[in-house]
Amino acid sequence: MRFHALDSWRGVAALLVLFFHLSADGAFYAFPPVRHGGLSVPFFFVLSGFVITHAYGARLAGGGEARRFVVRRIGRLYPLHIVTLGALVALELVKWALVKIGVPSGQPPFVGANGIGSLIANVFLLQAIIPLPDYSWNGPSWSISVEFYTCLLFGAVAVACRGRTIVPAVLLVVAAGAALVMLELYHPDWHETQFKGLASCICGFFAGHIVYRIFHSLRGRQLPYATLFEVAAVFLIAGLYWFAPLDGFSSILVFALVVLVFAFDGGAVSRVLAGQPWALLGKVSYSLYLLHFVLLSVLGGVVRAAQSVLHVPLYRDVGGVPLMDFGPPGTMDVLALAYAGSVIGLAVLSYRWIELPGQRLFERFARPNPISPARPVEAPVA
Repeated sequence: MRFHALDSWRGVAALLVLFFHLSADGAFYAFPPVRHGGLSVPFFFVLSGFVITHAYGARLAGGGEARRFVVRRIGRLYPLHIVTLGALVALELVKWALVKIGVPSGQPPFVGANGIGSLIANVFLLQAIIPLPDYSWNGPSWSISVEFYTCLLFGAVAVACRGRTIVPAVLLVVAAGAALVMLELYHPDWHETQFKGLASCICGFFAGHIVYRIFHSLRGRQLPYATLFEVAAVFLIAGLYWFAPLDGFSSILVFALVVLVFAFDGGAVSRVLAGQPWALLGKVSYSLYLLHFVLLSVLGGVVRAAQSVLHVPLYRDVGGVPLMDFGPPGTMDVLALAYAGSVIGLAVLSYRWIELPGQRLFERFARPNPISPARPVEAPVA
């Protein structure tokens, strides 16, 4: 069973993150849903909890799938993570070479957030677990860090409780939600790499697990007035991204409701989302999420180097934030579209040549019997 609408929503959310991180002054930058694009991350957590429960919950409850579950999660998350991390290390080496010949490029190479210590943490997906004082290397990968270890927690709970996971899931949502609220109240300046992201992931993931259990209990039934509920959910999402009245724990509850509505794939909005290009965005969403920061690092390095060599200001301060701003009006929006198109193109290639081969490789390690036929990679993949 594939949840087509939810898969496409994941792609749309990844696209908002992609624009959210582009520091180029223009219409895309000023668009409210883009400025609040960070809300996509708790949505990813809720969706992961839902989809992973669907794919693995019953198997883990049987007690014999724990090793296979862990290996498959590594195969799903790690290959692309290590490739993008390697690309960013290569960029730091290029930066080091440029500094050696007298071309400054912003922050010196291999210092601060991109130091050797944080590199080791990133290799082991610990960059939001240790914790670190700032985002490091491939900045968005902090969410991959907390999701991986939350998946291990989910696997342990599912195996230990033999499928009776509702009570521990509710307790984890309440505990992690309370921790998240406390962090928001008393440490609003902390980054997601300082426990806040882990609390958000545990809360969102297990909220998604609970949503799946509710959905599963209703499975086989049609959602009454499905299109009406879906349109209402779209307005709810639009209002959340446009005005950002809620954050943290509150936004997780909203996303849990939205995931439940679209899990049924029963309305007109779901039928639209099942088509192209939304389905393509959903399929390559993980590559979109991890690759866009690599491309941004290349773009930022080129612009800073050009600014230094040409002695022309290519950045300007906008509300305390340095944004790229050069060329005639509209240039930055053209740049935004070219950037998005480039990331999508790279994501399609990455999905084919990195994600799928990586999953197939780890699938071989996951087999209980090396001579048994390979099982297909689950769909949808969280």
